[in-house]
Amino acid sequence: MDILKAIIENIEERTSICISCKDRSYETTSLRNIYYRIARDNTVLSLNKIGSMVNRDHATVINGLKKFEYITKHNESYLKIYKQVLQNTTDFFKPTPEILDKNTTDSLKMEVKRLNQTVYRLRHEKKVMESQFVDRMTRKDSGYLALIPEKEMPNFINYKVIPHLKMLGIKTEL
Repeated sequence: MDILKAIIENIEERTSICISCKDRSYETTSLRNIYYRIARDNTVLSLNKIGSMVNRDHATVINGLKKFEYITKHNESYLKIYKQVLQNTTDFFKPTPEILDKNTTDSLKMEVKRLNQTVYRLRHEKKVMESQFVDRMTRKDSGYLALIPEKEMPNFINYKVIPHLKMLGIKTEL
């Protein structure tokens, strides 16, 4: 947490504004957003830990990270503060080999876990979408096939629907 304290102190010294105080002014929230970005980019700490140092929760940190780009793009003074604070706290971002090994391993494990969860979710969504698509394409009463005259149905299915499904990589038995 020394890294986070150093970032906070650096911002507060530079601006004379307390970013951990209960203040919702534009200046204070913008400076907190700078703190969130520097902490997120240069540590492997959770959003909860980053936010707790300024008495905020993880959702506020997420929102602040989203607003950071807008703030620094539209206000040069905040971009200047960001660059100065980042430059002045770089000594803290040079970890020792044992810290680097532990943090790297932990962060890589967390990233692998997150990616596995994303892959699982995307595969599930793909299956759901494929089944919905096949259902819509092959429903004779209310789906796309309802528009095709009955006598043209076999040709349409064999020459339009099945090749289209194969092209999408969807295995189906019609």
